[in-house]
Amino acid sequence: STYKSEDEMTINLEPSQPMFIAVFNWSQGYDVTLIDLVKINRKTQLPQGNDVRWLVRSDSNKSSKEIIFVIASTRKLGFLAHYPTDDFKKLIQKLLIAGNVISKISYTVTP
Repeated sequence: STYKSEDEMTINLEPSQPMFIAVFNWSQGYDVTLIDLVKINRKTQLPQGNDVRWLVRSDSNKSSKEIIFVIASTRKLGFLAHYPTDDFKKLIQKLLIAGNVISKISYTVTP
């Protein structure tokens, strides 16, 4: 997918059971940042609430690659607000081994 800078992004989720959801963003040249942490039990669109919007941004005149990671777990997990990329890769491997579901959404942001 491709988004223009300032486009709004949403994610639609439809869990088969109640789930704790963590959403992280990785941007090319930056580390990984937690952008949402919620519990859902039915079809849900994130972000939730009328006053919350996720806007994609490009800080330069060139395109950048980004990835959204959606982590789903049946139990509440603790996360830091920010991870160096290499530490996040290790965390993802541990979470997968523990049976958590992780979806990756890759996209490009254009100026």
